[in-house]
Amino acid sequence: MGQISWMISLIPDNFFIWVYYILFGLGVGFYVLSKLVTWIPMINQYKLPAEIVGVLLFGAGAYLLGGYGTEMGWRARVAEMEAKVKEAEERSQQVTVKIQEKIVYKTKIVKQQEVVYIDRIKEVAAKIDEECKVAPEALDILNNASENPVKETTK
Repeated sequence: MGQISWMISLIPDNFFIWVYYILFGLGVGFYVLSKLVTWIPMINQYKLPAEIVGVLLFGAGAYLLGGYGTEMGWRARVAEMEAKVKEAEERSQQVTVKIQEKIVYKTKIVKQQEVVYIDRIKEVAAKIDEECKVAPEALDILNNASENPVKETTK
């Protein structure tokens, strides 16, 4: 079944629209002819078959034209949505780059602050005595180190 639909997809859409219009036109033609045949005595016997064929062709042509219109409408929607997805992907790439730059910047600031506070703790470590009492300067340094350094220095 997939092979048949693949082969049909190779046929241009214009071919199908012409076939649908021809079916529709033949249906109308046969139906009108079936009404005109009543005046010709020898062809009068084909009135009913021509009318049935005309109605069937008319119905099939109308159905297929409606399906074609619906299919083209959906294809247009798909193309529109694909364009929107492509645009969103491009914007996503730009935003991703900006976010990565901010992460690198913030990581750099945190590392710098970490080095500064490690050096300060080493300086104050001499003030800590054997009883494990912490000097007030060390507590201030630790409290300052726990704050968010990026909040203060925004890009």
